[in-house]
Amino acid sequence: MYIGPDSLSLVQHLHSSLPQYIKDGDQNKKILDICTGSGVQALSTLAMIDMYEDNTNDSSAVALDVNERALRFTSFNAHLNGYKDRITTICADLLSGEAAEVLLNNKETHYDILLANPPFIPTPPARSDMPASSIRLEKKNNDNATPRYGLFSSGGSSGEDCLCAIIQLAPSLLRTGSLGKWCTLVQ
Repeated sequence: MYIGPDSLSLVQHLHSSLPQYIKDGDQNKKILDICTGSGVQALSTLAMIDMYEDNTNDSSAVALDVNERALRFTSFNAHLNGYKDRITTICADLLSGEAAEVLLNNKETHYDILLANPPFIPTPPARSDMPASSIRLEKKNNDNATPRYGLFSSGGSSGEDCLCAIIQLAPSLLRTGSLGKWCTLVQ
């Protein structure tokens, strides 16, 4: 599975900014990676936290994506890198509200770190009023459907549908005091 330059840039940014958020005794971080793809951000974050925590760390991650194939890659990558017991994958659609329902009903509803690299390519409105949602529906109804804009790239007519859904959901998912950290990391 291709890991794009934007994903690699986000990992590099996280590597340079994460130390300021990790303090002595500040262990067992709960990480949520929305639109996880191959899991590179979640796994890199776990590895970076381990690097700062002297092997006494019990941090874990939840990796969410609408694409089952991407989640299989995430699980495979977690296994290859020794994190199979510390990462949980969830297949849910962010735009339909399914992801919000699953995450808010999950036993681990408050996270310390929220990561996301959502699809951001504008999809022509001619496909429907909700292009990204229609691609997901089309794919569910027809396994042979190969739309021009895949799940990994369709960000809706403005390119911001997934991002807006994440921003609306973030306050409900982040532990008190974490939202400021997340906003800082995104900048």
